[in-house]
Amino acid sequence: MKYKRTIIYQSGRPASIQFHWGDHKLGRMPPERTTAHYLINLRLIRILASFTLLFLSSALYANSHCDAPPQAGVNWVGCDRTGADLQGRDLEHSTLTQTVLDGADLSGAMLRRADLGSSSSIETLFIDANLSGARLVSADLRRANFTGADLRGARMERSEAAEAVFRHTNAEGLSAGSALFNGADFSGGANLTNALLRRAELRGVDAVGATLRGAELRGANLEGADLTQADLSRADLRDAYLVDAVLRDTDLQRADLRGADITGVDFEGARLGNAIWVDRRRCRPGSIGRCE
Repeated sequence: MKYKRTIIYQSGRPASIQFHWGDHKLGRMPPERTTAHYLINLRLIRILASFTLLFLSSALYANSHCDAPPQAGVNWVGCDRTGADLQGRDLEHSTLTQTVLDGADLSGAMLRRADLGSSSSIETLFIDANLSGARLVSADLRRANFTGADLRGARMERSEAAEAVFRHTNAEGLSAGSALFNGADFSGGANLTNALLRRAELRGVDAVGATLRGAELRGANLEGADLTQADLSRADLRDAYLVDAVLRDTDLQRADLRGADITGVDFEGARLGNAIWVDRRRCRPGSIGRCE
């Protein structure tokens, strides 16, 4: 059977269109309605074609951009680079958001101002890497190794870096509010001068000999942290939780400890001159071990 249309004329003008399927009449429709339906259908076809092309383009892009070679400015959004050897590579200004870098080796890599937001870098090696100005917001950095890395001005807000290693790291001006560093290693002279660590979790960290001069640690949790011989001069420790922390021979001169919980803290040999004590007293210059 064949489908056909027959135009019916009245007074020399098209009056209606008769639709047939074989010998069966399917009905009539005024020509103006037929034209309108045709135009609507044509528009729908064009819209569907545009969405199809957009979908195909997105699918092709999703598969192709992950094949891009490691280079400055590379876009690896959402790509899987598990265990990749990227030692010494130049990835400056690269976009690595939601990228999986678990177990990858980025030792000595240039990652200045790279965006690693929400990436997964579990047990990744960043030894001696340049991450100055990099963005690692909400990244998973558990057990990552940043020994000797340059993290000056980097952003790590809300990141999870439990048991990560930051020995000899230069993290001056690091912004890591509400980040989790429980059990991390900041020993070996890590530099966290003027770091922003407000409400950060730092339970049980090893920060022996670390420099936290002028750091903002307001509301931070430092329970059981070892800050022996650390420099916390001028640090903001208001409302910090310092229960059972070790601050032997620590420099706390001009630090602000108002409202801090210092239950069980070891202050032996700590320098407290001009510090503001938990009860808002100003410690006398030369105070050692206790606020006088």
